[in-house]
Amino acid sequence: MARLGQQIDTASGAYTISEILGKGANGIVYLAFRQADHKSFAVKVTKLHQPGSLNELQIGWILALHKSENVVKLVDHVVLNNHLYYVMELCKGGELFNYVIDKGTLPEPRVQHLFHQLTAGLLAAHSRGIAHRDLKLENVLLSEDLDTVKIADFGLGAMTSSVSGNDLMFTRCGSLSYAAPELFVAKGYNPFKADVWSLGICLCTLLFSRLPFDVASPRSEAFATFREATRLQQGSVLDEFLACRPECTAAVDVLKACLQIDPSKRLTLLQLLDMPWMHGVMAPSDIPESEIFKVPELVHAPALQDSVAKDAENFVLLSVPTTRAWAGFTRPMLSLPTKPAKEPESFRPDVNLRHLGWVLPNSSKLEPVKRQLISAIRQSDIPFSQLDDTLTLGVDQQISCTLSEDKGRVRLKWSRNTASPFEIMSIYRQVRARFEQIRGADLPSNFEVQHTDNLDFPATSPKQSDEQPVVEQARSIDDPFVSSPDNQSGGSDDNQSGSEFVLYTAPCNRVWSEYDGSMATGCIRGKRSAENQIEPQAKRVAA
Repeated sequence: MARLGQQIDTASGAYTISEILGKGANGIVYLAFRQADHKSFAVKVTKLHQPGSLNELQIGWILALHKSENVVKLVDHVVLNNHLYYVMELCKGGELFNYVIDKGTLPEPRVQHLFHQLTAGLLAAHSRGIAHRDLKLENVLLSEDLDTVKIADFGLGAMTSSVSGNDLMFTRCGSLSYAAPELFVAKGYNPFKADVWSLGICLCTLLFSRLPFDVASPRSEAFATFREATRLQQGSVLDEFLACRPECTAAVDVLKACLQIDPSKRLTLLQLLDMPWMHGVMAPSDIPESEIFKVPELVHAPALQDSVAKDAENFVLLSVPTTRAWAGFTRPMLSLPTKPAKEPESFRPDVNLRHLGWVLPNSSKLEPVKRQLISAIRQSDIPFSQLDDTLTLGVDQQISCTLSEDKGRVRLKWSRNTASPFEIMSIYRQVRARFEQIRGADLPSNFEVQHTDNLDFPATSPKQSDEQPVVEQARSIDDPFVSSPDNQSGGSDDNQSGSEFVLYTAPCNRVWSEYDGSMATGCIRGKRSAENQIEPQAKRVAA
C-alpha cells in the first residue's frame, strides 16, 4: 500500500500522500495534496487484481465525464507496484450515516433536501446504465458545508446496456440490511430495481434513524410480518413509524413506493420523481424514460495472462475510458496537467475533516475530559480498554474513541472500525447522554462547529437556520437505541438471540456466500452484545 509522504505522479500532476482517512475491505483511503496548488484530495489504493478494482475505475471515469454533482468525482488514476491509485475529490463532511448518528431525528425538510440529492445522484448512474448494488448511508458522503450529498464506492457496481429489466444478474452482493428481497431467492434480479429498494432503506434511516426490519429475507420474522401486512393491505411497521412523525406522510408514501416487495411493482427513479414529495428533483433533459442507455464502447486489451504484473499499466490504460482508450472521444482530459509549485517539502495545508465526535471549547483540558469520558463509559456498563489517549469500546473492542488537543480545544473522534453502523450508533448515543450529564452541558458536535481557527461555539447547519429546533431523541436515556441498566432488552442466552443481533447490526458483506438465516459461523459477536447494546429489531417492532 501507499507510504505516508509518498509522491505519486499522474497526468494531472503530482500528489503527496498525507494520512489515512479510512480502511475497508476493498482498500485504504488516504488524504493527499496536489503539489501544484495544494488542493486536497482523497486517494483510494487497492490491489490491481482485486475483484472489482478495474470495474470501479471504469465506472468512475464514465460518471466523471458526465459531471454529476451528487457522485464523488474521479480525478485521475495511476498504477504503481501492482496497485491502483484512484485520485478522487475529497468530501470533507464525512459519511452521511455519521451525520444521522450525531443528529438523531432530522427535520423533515432537511431529509427531503438530502434525499432529493441522493436520488439525483443515483439517477445519474442509472441513466448511464450503471447500478450501484451497495447503496447505503455509509457510502454517501457530505460536502464540507453539509449541504451536498455525493454517492461513493462503486466497487460492486454493474454496467449493463439496458435499464428495462431484461438484463438480470445473479451475483448476490451488498449489505444485508439494505439488500432487496429478490436477492435472497435463487433467481436473477434487476440491479436497478434493487438499488431503488436500497434507496428506500436509506430514506427510512434518514426519517426515523432506524431500519424497518433486520433483513429482507424470508427467514426474518420482522420482514415476514411486514410482507404479510403488505399483502393484506394492513398497517405495517412503516405506518407505526409514521404515527411518530405524522408530518412525514408524503415522505412515507415515497418510502412505501421504494419498498415494494415485488420488484415489478417497485417504481423506477423516473416514476419516483412524479410523486408529490419528490417535486423539485429534475431528471436530466436528455433522458426519456423509454430510452435504452448504452455503455460507451471501450477498447479492451486481451485477457490477462500470468505475466500481467509486467503489463498491468498498459492493461489499465486500455480498459478504462481515458482519452487514449475511448474510441472517438476527443474532448480534453478531465484534469489538465499542473505545474508543481516550489514549496518546502514539509508544507502541509491545514485540512479540517468532519468526523463523528465532539469539539470541546478552549477552556477544556484533555486529562479532565478523558476522566469524564471514562466515567460516562463505566456508567453505561460498556466494556472498554485504554491505550494512552485512545479508548476502545464494545464486547469485541471494535469501536475506538481518540482524544486530542488541537489549537487549544479538545477533539474526540469516534471510529467504527469493525463495528456495524447501528452498533456504533447505540454506543455513541448512550455514552453521549451519560457524558452530557456528567459535564452538565450539551456536547458541541463536530457537525455543528464551524471549521475556523477562532470559533468556539456551535453554528447551525445549512438549510436549518430558519427551522425550529428539533429535540434529539438521541439525547435521552430512554431512546430505543440507547441501552442502559434500566431498559436492557434482557435477551436470552441462547445462540438465537446472538444471531438476531448480528442480523440487525453486522456489516455482513462477507457472509453472503454462507447466509442461512442465522448468519455464518464466526459472525456472532457474543451474547453480551445482544443483551447490553442493541435490542433486536424484530423484538422491538413486535413490542
